[in-house]
Order: sequence, then C-alpha cells, then structure tokens
Amino acid sequence: NDKMSLPGYIYRHLIRKHIVRSAVGEEIVDFTTTPNDSEDREVVQTRGNNSRSSRHDAHGIIKHVTAALLEVRPGLASSPSMTEMSATAVEMLVFGEIYNEVFDEIAQLTKEQDNNLSVKMEKLFANSDNFDNRSNSCCDSAADRMVSQQAIAALSSLPEAHTSTDKLSRCVEFLECVSARFTI
Repeated sequence: NDKMSLPGYIYRHLIRKHIVRSAVGEEIVDFTTTPNDSEDREVVQTRGNNSRSSRHDAHGIIKHVTAALLEVRPGLASSPSMTEMSATAVEMLVFGEIYNEVFDEIAQLTKEQDNNLSVKMEKLFANSDNFDNRSNSCCDSAADRMVSQQAIAALSSLPEAHTSTDKLSRCVEFLECVSARFTI
C-alpha cells in the first residue's frame, strides 16, 4: 500500500528526476528512500565533465524499477526467463523514454573518433585516387591490395551509423570484405 514501493511510481519519479537533472546539469548518483521518509534522500553530483551521466541515470532507473517490480510481483522472479523478460520490459520502457538523451551522449563521446576516422578515410581515398590516376590500375596501390574498396566503403559509412547496432554491423561488413579479399 506504500506508493513508493510501486514500480510505476518509482519509474515516473526517477524519469522525472532524470529530466530535471538533465535540464539543470546534474546526475543521479544514488537514490535511496525508506517508507518512513517524508522526503527522498539522494546524493547529487554536478555533471561537469562526466560524459556518462545519462547512461548512469538509465542504469540506475532500470535497476531500481526492476528491483521494485520483482519485489512487488514475486511471480516475475519465479524463473530466470521470467526475470529476464521483466528486466527487458523495464529496459524497453526506460530507453523508450530517455533513448535520445543517452544516444546523444554516446554520439558526443564518439564524435572525435568518428571525425578522425573520416579524415583517415579521406586521406586513403585521396592517396588511392592519386595512385590510380598515375597508373590507370585500381589494383596496383598498396591499399587496394590489402583492403577492397567495399571494405573501405563500409568503414567510410561508420560515422553515419546512428546506433551501436548499425556501427557494429558496418564493422562486421568491413571484416567480411577483408576476409573475402584474402580467401581463395
């Protein structure tokens, strides 16, 4: 009967806290409440240089809501598969709400690496084009002998991929092209 033990209330409360903290520039580090507390006791840290704050918040929300759900509905913890499905459902709800913020944080974190990769790919293409113009043969350059153009295209498209799954599939495509190049 305590509304703080209801998973839905905890979910709404923590999502609201995350939204407020994101707007103010703080991060949920710890969230503790006991049924007798009239106010939440929480430890708050200024975001500053912490580039993982939305991911930390998402992890904390998922952890607390899943724990509350399994405590309130013990049948969901009756088997490992039920527990897994419950946790997955909570993850889907949380990421459905704050996915854009988490993804923007990851994109900002990897922006420099993506830019560096783009510059290296442009240099590789420029070197390959210069060599091809001199010899009229696309297979004479060292880069072409080692890596196929499809593999280079897969790497070139990596900064354009928006999700980690897309980035991973482009890396797999690159490795498949390299592997195909060296198999007989």
